[in-house]
Amino acid sequence: MLCHALVPDIPEMLALRQQVAPAEIAWNFSVFEAEVKNTQQKLYLLLRFQDRLVAFIGAEFYLHKAEIHVTNLAVAKEFQRQGLATNLLASLEELGRQNNYRTISLEVRKSNLIAQRLYIKFGFLVIGTLKSYYQSNQEDAVVMKYLVKRKTKG
Repeated sequence: MLCHALVPDIPEMLALRQQVAPAEIAWNFSVFEAEVKNTQQKLYLLLRFQDRLVAFIGAEFYLHKAEIHVTNLAVAKEFQRQGLATNLLASLEELGRQNNYRTISLEVRKSNLIAQRLYIKFGFLVIGTLKSYYQSNQEDAVVMKYLVKRKTKG
């Protein structure tokens, strides 16, 4: 089941994020609460299986740049490699297409080669790096961008 995140979902989101990115310390309850409540500029989509949170994606919408920026993407370990992240990215792309956004951007840890492969397979391109981007260990981030595909007529 795909649904929008609400404040009561945050403890599950934190637990899932901790499971898949235990070293990341920047995302706490207050940060997620501000993100989830900012429905004008942000969107968090959840995937639930048997009422359990198994994946989520967070994004910020920059209307002036016609860009969607992925802030979070997490899939429970036992549900990885089943297409959930791809489906969440596709949902975000469809929203972008419907609302005339041109690109989707994100940062990913330089060491997270599995995620980088997923994004490249989806169609993201590497456009640069950010030195010492992650607070927890000063790891570099790989910056990636995706061009939202337009529907072809016919």
